[in-house]
Order: sequence, then C-alpha cells, then structure tokens
Amino acid sequence: MLKTRIPEARLLKEEGDRLGKTVDGLLGSIAAYEAALEIIPSQYASLSLEDEKFRQECAALYDQSCSKLLNPSTMPFEALTVLARGHGIDIPIKDMDAYRKSLLMHPKMAAGISPPMRLLYIPLSEAEPLQSVVIVNSQHYPHEMGRLLGCQSIGKATLHSEDQAARAHGKSRGVGVGQLHKTYEAWMDQSSATQHPLNRRASALLCRPGTRGPVLVSKSISLRSAPDPPGVLEEILSWDAVTEEELRSDAFRNLRLEWIGLNRESGMEPDQGIEISVRSTWHN
Repeated sequence: MLKTRIPEARLLKEEGDRLGKTVDGLLGSIAAYEAALEIIPSQYASLSLEDEKFRQECAALYDQSCSKLLNPSTMPFEALTVLARGHGIDIPIKDMDAYRKSLLMHPKMAAGISPPMRLLYIPLSEAEPLQSVVIVNSQHYPHEMGRLLGCQSIGKATLHSEDQAARAHGKSRGVGVGQLHKTYEAWMDQSSATQHPLNRRASALLCRPGTRGPVLVSKSISLRSAPDPPGVLEEILSWDAVTEEELRSDAFRNLRLEWIGLNRESGMEPDQGIEISVRSTWHN
C-alpha cells in the first residue's frame, strides 16, 4: 500500500521544491512537504534504503522551510503585516517586496526588539476607569506587571486560544504550521483567590465568575512555526490592544462559552486554575 503511494509523495516533494522558489510560495511549500511526510511516516518499518533517504530529504526540507516562518525576511506577507502592527509601524502597502524592504529597514526592526505588550487594566474598584497600558516586552515585564497589579507573583489564565481550541476539536497540529492564531489571557496576582476581594467588573467582562483583584487582559497574535512550537513568546508577532467594547461583544462572549465548554469536556474546572506564574521584583 505504501509502495504504491511513494510516487505521490515524490510529486508532492517536487511541488514543495517549486513553490519554495517563489516569493509567496512558502506556506504552499510547507504544506506539500508535510503531505509527503504523512504518506511516509518515520515509524514505518519496511521502507527501502532509497525511500528512507527520500523521507529524510523531505523532513530536512520541511524543517528548513519552517525555519523561515519567523524570519521577517522570509515570513508570509500577512504575518509580516501583523508584525508591523505589533511594532506600531505604519507603511503603505503598494508593493509586497517594497513593503518588506521598508519594514526591514525601519529602526524598530533593526534594533531587534520584541513588540510591546498592549494590555487592558481592569482595576478592583469600579470607581476607577479601565486603562489601556503598554509594557516594554523585555525580561523586566514581570516587574512592570507586578507594579500595576501590586504583587510579586503573577499568574496567567487563558481565556481563549484558537490553537488549543483547534486541538480540542480534533486537529492534532492545532491551527496548523504557518497559520496565525489569537490568544486571550488574564494576568493577575497569583494569590488573588485568597488575598483580594471579588472584582465584579472583571468577572462580568471576562465571563469568569469569581475573578479577584485587579486584572490585566492581553490579546496576542502568534504564528505557528512548527508542529511543536519552540515557545509561545517566540511566536508572538503582535500584542493587539484590547478594549472594553471588545470584551462586551457577542464575539468575545462566544469565544468564552466555547473555551469553558472545552474545559468541561476535558474534565477540567473552567478557568479556576492559574496556569503559570512569573516572579516580579516589584516591592510595595
């Protein structure tokens, strides 16, 4: 059965080679190599030496293509525009090649810095307005978050993840390599469940009953760069601003209902756990 499909895999590999030579063919090239590798999986025991060599060549080309996804010089154009938005760089789109060259020459790109984190701050007191805040995305971001939240240990809870939702719906590779995806998260005091009063406004806006203490809300846009990504932060192209209007929208509410349902189906108590913690150097 496998032997009869080897020619199909070779045609897919040729398609990947052809697309890889074009300006906008990176995603198609990755998809072609991926399809070829699905025909000849590495655990298949009866491959001939020639077919095994072919499989290894496909795997190397696939990895090489994936490595181009997060490089601004070679990443897909749509992802490039998201990266520009993340850095707050506004360049008119007249020609894709000219746009890429202009972006790469921009001082913010030349500096090699990460996109700033745009967050929505929901204070504990309803007498205080919601605030849009921007934090420099560096190793010191936990300190800045700690200063805003008034704590030293920061926890993060996922409010919705398109990639994780896709996995829960049966797609083993999530949204797929080379695809953009969105994640909403809430950042708060790690000990907020025991040391802070109920934040009624945050509980309602986030559809997360029992949320306590002040909260920072983020929306990140990432590019999946591998079947098993190197790390969430490495793939984030933009921290888009979150607004109160957005949190009150039916679209966000539907995302929350989906996420809560997926958590319940997996046997987890929705949103009650805080997934990670980072240490802040902030002191009162």
